[in-house]
Amino acid sequence: MTRARDNPSPEFVQEVQELLSIHEDDAPVACATDDRLVMQWTSPAWDRRARLVPALTHPQVVGRPFVEGIMPPLHAFYRAELLRTLADGEVWRHEYLGPTRDKLMVCLLTVHPMKRHGGLLLVHTQIFAREHENLVVEPDLGRYVDARGTMQVCGSCRVAQRQDGAGSWDFLPVLLGPHEPIPTVWTLCPSCAVHYERLGDAAESPRSQRPRAAAAPVDQSSPTDPNGK
Repeated sequence: MTRARDNPSPEFVQEVQELLSIHEDDAPVACATDDRLVMQWTSPAWDRRARLVPALTHPQVVGRPFVEGIMPPLHAFYRAELLRTLADGEVWRHEYLGPTRDKLMVCLLTVHPMKRHGGLLLVHTQIFAREHENLVVEPDLGRYVDARGTMQVCGSCRVAQRQDGAGSWDFLPVLLGPHEPIPTVWTLCPSCAVHYERLGDAAESPRSQRPRAAAAPVDQSSPTDPNGK
């Protein structure tokens, strides 16, 4: 594993604080990386969030590459955009979905290039939260396991695909807590796939000319009842 600095230099922390002063939040959810995208600094609010968010990927802590904490289907997207931010020196803003057991949060990621230290400051802000769609509180998990014994789960909004012929994608809160482990194939649901495909198509154009990277919509089909029927 790539090693981070034992302690970021005072100059590094000072630049972080200068960039954070742009934001109104007194307790920002933020982290900073070096130019290899290895995490070097986290805010107290980031650490608290890391303990509360279900551990679906590697923890995003000092000493680990930031993209390790991103779901595999989105590794390439985030890595490319973060490296582009390092290269062009422009602030990048990206809306994304952050599911919890109770709500689907729409969040804003603001990425500041660190001009003096060659790294990035990433600040997460919650925009709003809404109820989950296609919520299945007590699912029959067998409905979501395919012939290979795996479950298809969206790496963006965390919905799982039903395998009983319905073709729908449901949100299963049980997957965000302790449960009998099921081999998971991380993929993108149709809504998120279209959203990130559009972002990818626009990736080579100047950011000032790109469409706004609003968070992907979630499948709007009829909600599934609590018993998954």
